[in-house]
Amino acid sequence: LPRKCSTNELRGRTKATSQIALAPYETSTRKRSRFDAVEACQSPERNAMFVQLSVHRPRPGAEDALIESMHRFGDALEGAPGLISVHTLQDRSAGVLTGLAIWSSEEAMKRSVHLAREAVAGDPFDEWESTEAEGYRLSDV
Repeated sequence: LPRKCSTNELRGRTKATSQIALAPYETSTRKRSRFDAVEACQSPERNAMFVQLSVHRPRPGAEDALIESMHRFGDALEGAPGLISVHTLQDRSAGVLTGLAIWSSEEAMKRSVHLAREAVAGDPFDEWESTEAEGYRLSDV
């Protein structure tokens, strides 16, 4: 059943509605309307979003190699069914790199993540990272 949308969602003013929930519905470069927000709020896919998040702390001098590896990981997922977006993010002041993959569901991630893991299988993460990477699998609640 469709969930009820807040007034702000109908106006397209919430971050979740404007950036994440509408991603599967955007089929062109046209400007989003409040009707797009209504469609996103009513879609059962909206509640099925799944996020794969990894936090990496590169050793001094290994940052570029780790970033390149993270980009290969994401590139290997290009066109994967259910993948909404994938990003490599950096917090320079904290010395942290974050990998973020947004999926339509956990099942979609499980069906395709092997492609990304294969792309970085030989990478020496123990040499590049000062601590073991933290991994999180986040579901909409």
